[in-house]
Amino acid sequence: MKLDKIPQTFYFALWLLPLTSLLCSLLNRLLPPQPLANRSSEIVTPVRAPALRETTPPAGLTPPHPLRFPATTEPTSKKVYYVAPSGDDTNPGSLERPWRTIQKAADSLVAGEVVLIRQGVYSERVRPKNSGKAGEEIVYMAYPGERAVIDGHELPLPDDLAGLFEIDHQEYLRVSGLHVINSRPYADNAAILVVYSEHITIENNTTRNTASSGIGVWHSQEIVIVGNTVEQAGVRGGQECITVAASSGFEVRENRVVDCQKEGIDAKDGSSHGVIAHNVVAHPRAVGIYVDAWDKPTGDLIISRNLVFDSVESSGLAIASEMGGLLTNIRVENNLAYHNHTYGIEVSACCSVNHPMEGIVIINNTLYQNGIGWGGGILQDNAQAQNVIIRNNLVSQNLTFQIAVAANVPEGSVRVDHNLIDGYRGYEDEVYGDDYVEGEAGFLNPSAFDFHLSDASLAIDRGSPLDAPLTDLDGDTRPIGNGYDIGADEWQRAIYLPMVSAKLETQWPPSSQGRLSLVSANILVMARNLWEAMANGLYRCMLSHTAGSTSSIPICKKPRLVASQTGTFFPAGRGLTTPKSTSRPFSV
Repeated sequence: MKLDKIPQTFYFALWLLPLTSLLCSLLNRLLPPQPLANRSSEIVTPVRAPALRETTPPAGLTPPHPLRFPATTEPTSKKVYYVAPSGDDTNPGSLERPWRTIQKAADSLVAGEVVLIRQGVYSERVRPKNSGKAGEEIVYMAYPGERAVIDGHELPLPDDLAGLFEIDHQEYLRVSGLHVINSRPYADNAAILVVYSEHITIENNTTRNTASSGIGVWHSQEIVIVGNTVEQAGVRGGQECITVAASSGFEVRENRVVDCQKEGIDAKDGSSHGVIAHNVVAHPRAVGIYVDAWDKPTGDLIISRNLVFDSVESSGLAIASEMGGLLTNIRVENNLAYHNHTYGIEVSACCSVNHPMEGIVIINNTLYQNGIGWGGGILQDNAQAQNVIIRNNLVSQNLTFQIAVAANVPEGSVRVDHNLIDGYRGYEDEVYGDDYVEGEAGFLNPSAFDFHLSDASLAIDRGSPLDAPLTDLDGDTRPIGNGYDIGADEWQRAIYLPMVSAKLETQWPPSSQGRLSLVSANILVMARNLWEAMANGLYRCMLSHTAGSTSSIPICKKPRLVASQTGTFFPAGRGLTTPKSTSRPFSV
């Protein structure tokens, strides 16, 4: 929204919203309430992740089947069962007479059925017996508003690739809203594990203190991992915190990975046709986001719009072929990486004689103050990588170099152009590239971790349109103005107001002790629509931290009315500590 339109609209909203709230309060007192739900019914409408729609892939990547992203759909009614710590597995599984174990549900549910898991701690391993089918998923879900915990502290798993919640050779399942903690004791023991399965959704779960992955996927297809929080995974040195291996057609998006003891998110070992997008990886011990072919052909992957910071020992993002598998068609775009131990982005020559790559695009990323002791912004260190493009990146105040290309990389195998160089160091392998811009980055407030461009930034309109992404890290359209901007942010003529609180009502209309008059509800819906229209024009979620805050994470500029999708980033180095003991379980 243009600046000259802000005052009139803003003051109108300030006047209207309190009046709406007062009117709703009066109407609730005067009009008879209406029940929002019939509690006795066995048919309910569970919360569902959106269905998927096809989209056009970004420039430079043309996978053989369309990429999938969420689209709003209407939920469907399903037969629902219940599990509660006070239940009994001989019960019928109703709300009044629930089952005792989740495994009872896993043995009983068939296509199109749902189990709602009541608050409590379940010391059990869950392995679903049956598959759903297209349009009739089987859903395992925490009861809305309650905390259902699967705790493996007193339940040792096999010395193998195993999970506390393990989906093996199944189809069309959804796992939603569970807390899965303390998987142990062996290095490959995960919290949630998916193997040899298809059409599986893992959403809005929390995992913590896991020997191996918080979420691991192997040899599977059409997998969605969305909105999860993975904390202190890999404490026994097993797999990565979120692992996707030998799998295709996957999405890893809008997840939060914190204090990981291995790589944060890894797509590897023959994986293909996947998207890793809109994730936050904070304080990983190793690489934040890793793509590794290992010894199998791997490729057609997009790494987009992620935030990675404070890697303890390694890079923010890295691309590798550790054991000689061909890595092809990898696109790294619109990512923000800062304060990582070595590099912001690395094209690696690890870890064997052969490490072939073809078609690597590193474009419109922002890399800031990477390198502790030694390190830099972007490193192309792989002499066997062909057709590497490093374009439109904003590299600022990284320690040893901004962009470096190893001396043994053949001339003509890499193209470096249209990057903004802020702080050229003169390192022996450091390069400017073609059509570069040199000078200060012009961030709004880097000391407060706000990496939006100011109106004085040299990055504005100086990027190349060739292969440039059509949106920026925040999802704003590119280009705006006379050309594409350099870096992850596309500057806009917008005012940066404080972010909308994450403590807005999570549902519309908000309930009033389970009841709300229909007239009042309609007014609230109209108010909500007005507020969203206002907010979409006036507010942009800042790509910044709020000092001292460890609340939820914004993954957009526009505020959302769902608390789990809004909030503030973690402050660097605060509240993100390595666990002192990997043997002590977390309490619930």
